[in-house]
Amino acid sequence: YFPTYSKQLSPTTQKSYRQQYFGKEGIKEKLGDVYLSDITRQMVQNLVTEYEDKGKSPKTIRNYVKWLSVVFKNAIIDGYLKKDQPNPCEYIRLPKMQSKEGEVYSMEQVKLMLERAKATENINMQLLIALTCLAGGLRRSELIGLRWSDISLNEDNSYIHVERAAVYVEGEVIEKGTKTAAGRRYIPIQPKGIVYEILQSARKLYMKDQSMAED
Repeated sequence: YFPTYSKQLSPTTQKSYRQQYFGKEGIKEKLGDVYLSDITRQMVQNLVTEYEDKGKSPKTIRNYVKWLSVVFKNAIIDGYLKKDQPNPCEYIRLPKMQSKEGEVYSMEQVKLMLERAKATENINMQLLIALTCLAGGLRRSELIGLRWSDISLNEDNSYIHVERAAVYVEGEVIEKGTKTAAGRRYIPIQPKGIVYEILQSARKLYMKDQSMAED
């Protein structure tokens, strides 16, 4: 599966699939010695039950079964299994997803963090708070992928253009598209507002550092 299909996947998805297969208590450890044609629905169901008993989250278990199901579908397409071979991952009783209310900082907490960052003249922390808490809540990967060329600080047209993401995989930073098409977006910035002022200060320091490096 990996040599044939991994290049079609994003780096983070590749890493996730490899972890599911090669990792501790992964698919290889549990079913690696069984031919695909011999894997039954009951074997997969037993694996789900085992993972539940060991405390794996419903989402993690569903990811295991989803990937295993993809492997079977591709095996049929590639001729490793007969077309009438039933997919043992179908009709599996999966644990229910647990809805969890997200935790967010209150505005009072954001103001306090920002005040402390300013008091210590920590521009990097100010920038982090501005972009994650006050400017549309950028994802971590979007934040890493952001460039100064994506930010306009013109007083009549100020915005952040989110068009890429970057992930850290096996010691290397890899750029990719945003998680969804809707993730490519423009975030307006209020001129002379808090986010605007922080970005402006950070960019001046960046340009200063670049100038010193060139000298």
